[in-house]
Amino acid sequence: MNAAETVASTTAPAFAVNLAGKILAWNRGSEDLFGHKAAEVIGRSCWRLLSGRDIYGNDYCGKVCPLRRMARECRPVNPNDLVFRSAVNEPIKTRVWLVVVSGAAPSEATVVHLLCPPTQGEQEADAPAWRLSCGNRAKQLSCRELEVLGLLSEGKGTREIAEVLGLSSSTVRNHVHNTLHKLRVHSRLEAVALAHRLRLLC
Repeated sequence: MNAAETVASTTAPAFAVNLAGKILAWNRGSEDLFGHKAAEVIGRSCWRLLSGRDIYGNDYCGKVCPLRRMARECRPVNPNDLVFRSAVNEPIKTRVWLVVVSGAAPSEATVVHLLCPPTQGEQEADAPAWRLSCGNRAKQLSCRELEVLGLLSEGKGTREIAEVLGLSSSTVRNHVHNTLHKLRVHSRLEAVALAHRLRLLC
């Protein structure tokens, strides 16, 4: 699955950039959240468009991005709470998860950003009852499904996961399907984001 397919696989706001920060994919969720149409942003620098800051107001996004640097160095990236600028210059606070999608060469990797704004649903998501419910669902995952989930978080596709685990592609697809069903999510990207939130991949 390439970056554009990964971004399109979720209804949550998501976009993908290359390691230089150029926007490669931008889904409907991001259009609704920021007010920018995909055709307006593809090819633009993410930091110039969004002007991200940390929750204390310090400049965060820039030509040198700590998150992209960590992705380039193949280091795990934890979720971050950032404040972006919308098309009408309004601040938008959101939690950001990253998924690195491998390219033909390390320099061709893309970084998918999955965004979770703090809506009412987000507040409920932080409630103990929600965590308990999701935790119980996560306990249903088999060791093999957790392995597959971990490889998904590294941006690996079905064929790559099959090669790593010595399985057929159809078996990997079955594991992915079962994982999404058990976690009650609709895409691989949402499954990875939830897994990070529940610390399943630590």
